[in-house]
Amino acid sequence: MVLQLDTAQAKVLEEVLEASRKQLRLESARTDSHDFREDLHAREDTIESVLDQIHAARQCYSRPHQTH
Repeated sequence: MVLQLDTAQAKVLEEVLEASRKQLRLESARTDSHDFREDLHAREDTIESVLDQIHAARQCYSRPHQTH
C-alpha cells in the first residue's frame, strides 16, 4: 500500500502514532495477561515500523538535491 501525505498530514500522523505508542507502553506495563501484553507489543512494533517509514521519507525529502 502506498500512502501519499503532505508535510502537515505526515506531522499529524506522526504525533498520533507517538501518542498511541506511549499509551500502549503504559497499558502493557499495567496488564497481567501475558497474551494481551504480547498483542500490545506487536501493535507497538507495527507503530514503530510506520514511524520509521515516516522518518525515512522526511529525511529523503529534506536532503538537498544534488546536481551533476
